[in-house]
Amino acid sequence: MELEHGVRAFVRAVETLDEFGIVTAPGPIEPGDLLATAGELWRVEVVLVPPPGAPVVPVLARRVELAVASR
Repeated sequence: MELEHGVRAFVRAVETLDEFGIVTAPGPIEPGDLLATAGELWRVEVVLVPPPGAPVVPVLARRVELAVASR
C-alpha cells in the first residue's frame, strides 16, 4: 500500500491516539527522550516530520505520572 502523505508508525501498547499529546521540542530528539514543562513530564513515543526550517520538532508523547512519596 502506497501512502500519498504522511508517515506510518507502529506504536506498541496503544489502543487509541487519545493516549498521546502533541508536543514540540527543539531537535534533535528521538523516541524515549523525556520532555518537561513546569508542571508535566512527557516521554516521546513518535517523532513526526517537521516542516522545512521549523525551529521545533513535533512529537507524539505520553504523559509520565510521577509518584510522590509520603513521609
